Amino acid sequence: MFDAKAIGKVLADFKNIRELDINGCGLTLQTVKEIADGLMRAKQLEIIKVADNRSMGKGVNTLIYNLAFSPKIKHIDLSGMTGTDTDTAEALYKLIKISGAIETLNLKNSSVMTQLTQDFFKAIGENKTLKYLNMDLPAVTSMST
Repeated sequence: MFDAKAIGKVLADFKNIRELDINGCGLTLQTVKEIADGLMRAKQLEIIKVADNRSMGKGVNTLIYNLAFSPKIKHIDLSGMTGTDTDTAEALYKLIKISGAIETLNLKNSSVMTQLTQDFFKAIGENKTLKYLNMDLPAVTSMST
C-alpha cells in the first residue's frame, strides 16, 4: 500500500511532472479521490496510467473529470477498470468533449463499455486530437458472435 495523499501532494507541488504510472497499485475509492485532487494542479501532466486498479469504484469518475481539464493530457490508460456505471460513461463523454489534447484512450477490458451512450460516440467523431482508442472487451464481443 502507498500513501495516496503524498502522491496527490507531489502532483500539486511539483508542477513539471509529465507522467504518472500507478498501474495495479490497488487504488480504492478513497485513494483515487486523493490522487484526483492533485491532478487538478498537475497542468504539465501528459501521460497517466491507472490500469488494473479494480477497486477504484466510482472514485474513477472524479479522476476522469479532473483529467478533462488537464491542458496537456495526451495518454490515458484506464484498461481493466471495473465497477463503473452511467456516471463513469458520462465522465468519459465529457473528457472526450472537453479535452483539447488527448491522443490515446485505453479502455480495454473496462466494464464501462456497456454504459457508453450515443453522445460519447458522437464526441469521438468530433474529436480532432484522438489517434488511438482501445475499446476491446472480449466478454462483450464473444457474446455477440
